[in-house]
Amino acid sequence: MLTSGECSEGAGVLEIQQDGYGFLRAENCQQGPNDVYISIAQIRRFNLRMGDYVEGKTRPQREGDRYSAMLYITSVNGLAETGEIINIDGAGNRVAETIFGHKKVYFVIGKNKLAEDYDKALWRARNIAGPKNAQRLNRKTPCAAKADRCYNCSSPDRICKVLSVFWGAPMGADCEVVLIKEDLGY
Repeated sequence: MLTSGECSEGAGVLEIQQDGYGFLRAENCQQGPNDVYISIAQIRRFNLRMGDYVEGKTRPQREGDRYSAMLYITSVNGLAETGEIINIDGAGNRVAETIFGHKKVYFVIGKNKLAEDYDKALWRARNIAGPKNAQRLNRKTPCAAKADRCYNCSSPDRICKVLSVFWGAPMGADCEVVLIKEDLGY
């Protein structure tokens, strides 16, 4: 969808509704046909506030949709050649973003995150991505000190508290894996 040109540009001033989700109001801050839906998860993840001006890509509207929705693009900590997608996170907000609130999720994954099978992808997430991310975030954990492996610590600063494994796309969601022939992230 991104490369085929099916996506549009969406922009506007964010109006957050009482239930926590929001809309980008494109027409002079008034409700209109070019408004873009913003999920609660996106508002939390990007720390958006009422009145923020936001721009981004939108997916095409589907039959029955009242508004366009922002796409969610993310990466992973490990991808098994057998198909499992693995992510770990400290608060769970990043992994929750991939599961809830979006009808279209793109996983953009570098070749360095591929592993032969589930066990090796999980090992990679815990022993490569976890320690390097803990070090990048200046966490006070044994793995951050050397960024060499997971020490399975009980530190309150531990970033590998939440684990998600995709065995397939969640019901009601459309997920697409985009493999890049270069190393991306940890």
